[in-house]
Order: sequence, then C-alpha cells, then structure tokens
Amino acid sequence: GKDGPGKHSTSIPNEGVAEERNNNNKMVQSPLNGSVKSGVGLLQVERASSGRASCRACKEKISKDAYRVGMQAWASGRQVTVWQHPLCFVRGAVRVEKVDRG
Repeated sequence: GKDGPGKHSTSIPNEGVAEERNNNNKMVQSPLNGSVKSGVGLLQVERASSGRASCRACKEKISKDAYRVGMQAWASGRQVTVWQHPLCFVRGAVRVEKVDRG
C-alpha cells in the first residue's frame, strides 16, 4: 500500500474494490467510494483522509491514504468513530487459544 513497508503496510489484491453479498446472497464487487458498510452496520472501511487519526489498538498514526477500519463507539456521552489499521483490527477480531482436549 501507500503507507510504506512498515509493520502496517497492507496488500489488497483488488485495490479500490470491495466484495459483499447482494440481496440474493451472491458475492458481488463494488468500488470503494467513500466508506463500505458491513452487514453489521457498525463498521466502515476507507482510506485515511488526513493522517491525523491514531489506531485505537496500537496507538500509532494511520498514514494519509492508508486503508483504515472504523467502528462506532461511545465517548464522552456521544457516538464517535474509532479507527484501526486493518491488520490491528484483524488481530483483535481473531483469537487463537490452546485448549486441552479431553
């Protein structure tokens, strides 16, 4: 991506295109214009417009034009969007634990 070779650089095969399910539950591609709403309605994916936002997970700045994942949250009595690097979001969304079989 445009955010360089750092630990948060992301390679997206069909850059500028999102895959989502249509009303017939078939996968379709749509251009990334602005934000993409997930089926949950609380997430959005877009390119950072300024580079001022920080990642909620790792606290590092999100570079201008880098992809970011936004989530709705409550802060100081109002609803705000909090941002994360895509990799930080995935790391926080997936938990792997070793369990005893038995």
